[in-house]
Amino acid sequence: MSIEEEPCSDVIPVSPSGQILELIIHSTWGDQNYVGLNGLELWNTKGEIIKISSISSKDFKENKLDPRSKLRNIVNGNYNTSDDIHTWMAELGKRKSKITLEFERVQSIAMVRVWNYNRNRVHAKRGVKHLEMRLDQKVNLYLR
Repeated sequence: MSIEEEPCSDVIPVSPSGQILELIIHSTWGDQNYVGLNGLELWNTKGEIIKISSISSKDFKENKLDPRSKLRNIVNGNYNTSDDIHTWMAELGKRKSKITLEFERVQSIAMVRVWNYNRNRVHAKRGVKHLEMRLDQKVNLYLR
């Protein structure tokens, strides 16, 4: 079932709570081979940055020889950059691919900031265009 076919609640959650956040990448801005992000920042209702205990993906494989493939780069704190060492980029295999982040404890999310891939103009098409966020398997946000 695609995101357009899923039943949608009329109520937008104000501060959804959970411990497992899934990022489902539906498409890029045009690159058919690679996808990238500079980062993801999350704050709780107290204004504190949410700490990530683990980040993983079955769809994106890390390559020890390529520092850009490290999923940890998505939450490394260096977001306003075009330096490959601090950005995340991976081969785009399937149409939809998932990254799973686990918080240290259950959190109520107040704010999300997505830093899209911006190495340069040539590679800007590698940025994420359609992103779905699921908190504890419930759709909370779909960015188009």
